[in-house]
Amino acid sequence: MRGVRAAGLATAALATAAVLMAPLDGADTGRVLAWFTLPLLLVVGCLAIARIEVHPYTRWASPDGRRLLGSLVTQHGTGAGGEHALLASVAVLGVGALEDPELRAALADGGSASAHRGL
Repeated sequence: MRGVRAAGLATAALATAAVLMAPLDGADTGRVLAWFTLPLLLVVGCLAIARIEVHPYTRWASPDGRRLLGSLVTQHGTGAGGEHALLASVAVLGVGALEDPELRAALADGGSASAHRGL
């Protein structure tokens, strides 16, 4: 998105500079603007498609999903919730949420620690 926005700003700036550098008769100004019309339309189209496809301000979980994950993590912190809460806390907070140092180390290094122990 940043690259497309930058391309749009650069195209608009170049079009403005080209119009200011063109001779004062209207025919040349129209031709200069015609050359920049297609790139500007393509940039605006890309931005519109990106806005429809991926809204830049959406979160990865819905509000209900965030509430559910938050409650599972809270349950894990208080000792309730069991395995599902443990998995949810790892999903939300990462491997650092695990209390067992061996399990945390095994998951942090891709499981090579368990391969060394013959598991």
